[in-house]
Parts: sequence; C-alpha cells; structure tokens
Amino acid sequence: LQSARQTAGNGGVQDKIRFLLCDGLDGCEPSAIDTIVIAGMGGDTICGILDRAEWCMTPEYTLVLQPMTKAEILRYWLANNGYEFLAEKLVRDSGILYPIIKARIKENTRLSNGELFTGKASLAKENALFGEYLDAQIARFQSEIKGLEEAKAVVPYKLSLKKDILSQLLSMKEENDG
Repeated sequence: LQSARQTAGNGGVQDKIRFLLCDGLDGCEPSAIDTIVIAGMGGDTICGILDRAEWCMTPEYTLVLQPMTKAEILRYWLANNGYEFLAEKLVRDSGILYPIIKARIKENTRLSNGELFTGKASLAKENALFGEYLDAQIARFQSEIKGLEEAKAVVPYKLSLKKDILSQLLSMKEENDG
C-alpha cells in the first residue's frame, strides 16, 4: 500500500486516488468506485477476485486488468461473463510483453480460440508490439504441437485444438503483415 501511495505521489495523482488495503475487492465500497485496476498477478487469480465481487459486474464499472500470466484464462472469463473489450494494449517490462485489458459489462464478446491468446484482433492490431506478441504465441504453439507429436501417448483432441489455434494465429499474422 505504501508503494502504491509513493508511485501515485511520483505521478502527481495521489490526491485523486483513495487507497485501500483489502483481500481483492472484498473490502471495497462499490458506491465509491468507478474504475477497478487489478495488476501484477495471474489471469486466474484476477478471475477469482472478480468472481467474488459480483457487484462490479454492472456497466458503471470499468476494469483495467494486467495479467502477468494466463491472460487467455482472463479473456475467456471476461468474454463469457458479459464483458465488452474496450481496449487492449501491450507493454514491455524487463523484456517481457504483458497485455493490459480495458473492459466493461455490456454484452458477451465472441473471441476465437486464437484471440484468447492474443486479444481481440481488431483491438490488438493497433498496438506496435502486437506482431512480436503474436510471433511469441505462434512459437509457443509450434513448440507445444511438436512436443505432442513426439509424445508416445498423443491425445488427439489436444493436438487438433492446438493445431486449430496455430492456424488462427498464422492467419492473424498474415492479416497483420499484409
């Protein structure tokens, strides 16, 4: 909490922020909030925090979420809980790319399996780092497919799903490069 106060002070916005230390959103007063920022943890942990705070699943709250891992789980959760993706940006920290997702309850958003791993294509393509992020996801799936193909006990549906996702990612790359 002290670190957050210091960071806000460095940015000159400490008077515009109310700081609260609690477990997830459990101690928050919904009427005092309009934007919820959850950053620096895994996508699955962020989903758990949002699941426990059903009050934030209304249109007056904007979510700004920065998963460190498992962004695809977070995107899946958002899409299946009625969130609209307003923006998605990529940032680099210590050489690693991280997505930042801005969302609000509106309607279910349809995402392809490939978009679960890259973000909604129409939003992500605007980011200068998207090509690099997409290349990393393509390499990830190529490696996973190779590993499954070399395994002695192949699970056909897993291999098929991963090949389908890779195909979608490669199509996104063609569109992005074109």
